[in-house]
Amino acid sequence: MHAGFGHLFGNIIGIALFGWIIEGKIGWWRFILIYLGIGVSSCAIEQTIMLLAPGGSSFGASGVVFGLTAVAMIWAPENRVSISYCFLLFFRPIWGTFQVEVLHLGFYMIAIEFITASLLKFQMSSAVLHLMGAAPGFVIAILMIKYRRVDCDGYDMVSLWTGKRGEKTLTVEQEKKEKEQAAQAKLDRQKLIADGLEKIDVYINKGHYEIALKRFAMLQKKKCSLKLTEAQLATIIKAFDKNPETKLKSVPVIQSYLEHYQTHKVPFTLMLARTHILIQHRPRQGLKILKQLSWGELNPKQQEFVRKLIDRAKIMIADGVLEVGE
Repeated sequence: MHAGFGHLFGNIIGIALFGWIIEGKIGWWRFILIYLGIGVSSCAIEQTIMLLAPGGSSFGASGVVFGLTAVAMIWAPENRVSISYCFLLFFRPIWGTFQVEVLHLGFYMIAIEFITASLLKFQMSSAVLHLMGAAPGFVIAILMIKYRRVDCDGYDMVSLWTGKRGEKTLTVEQEKKEKEQAAQAKLDRQKLIADGLEKIDVYINKGHYEIALKRFAMLQKKKCSLKLTEAQLATIIKAFDKNPETKLKSVPVIQSYLEHYQTHKVPFTLMLARTHILIQHRPRQGLKILKQLSWGELNPKQQEFVRKLIDRAKIMIADGVLEVGE
């Protein structure tokens, strides 16, 4: 209910002015809930007071308009509003447009009502009813920021007061959506890795060892902690070692095995030392590898093999072999 067209038109302007700001941040249905929440709470207080002190009436949406003003002041204090004016001065038309921040406009509107109410000694009046509408608006606005039910991009009053201007804070819905997206991405990555490992196993079983290693290197970029199984590494190492053309390719595979597993430590360490000394002509590196083994770990045959490797390495060093990297 409204007292007349002027009353109705004024409230429509207020709802449009501040409602657009609020609805733009939370959507139409949340805006309606806030509108009704302010109206119901402020009117409940008004009607209770009027029951205790009979007389007067309360109607119209102006209390809600002041509640929306309070919300806009908290959520978008620096937003600018364009205000156009037109009036006659000495029968001469004057018009123009100026801009004012929402905070200043809202403060001016509420200050006028407060001054008017104080002059009337806060007796029941339009000014008091307007202030009753603004009060729940401030409470709702601050609570929604506190519980992250609105996204103000870090330009709300709370962020400005706390020195967090422009700092993005996710709403509960946005945070939930991001968590769901992260969880789905994790599942997709796990499936991709699982499928990749399965294909690697197929390549190894078919003897396509180099392809298997390339596929594994690609998967490691997605998950650094990923590693081939001991059986897979052992199969590749043995296959590479049998073929003279692929012996050198076994070096990084052996190093990977020794980094993670110990079952075949002795034979693979000997294999690595032999490759360094006899194939790569790096005797010093080969001797360094052999120091990783204790004599008690070796059987007689392996001990004899180590003696030969050491002798060969010493001869190469005596002959002045220059190792790559020296």
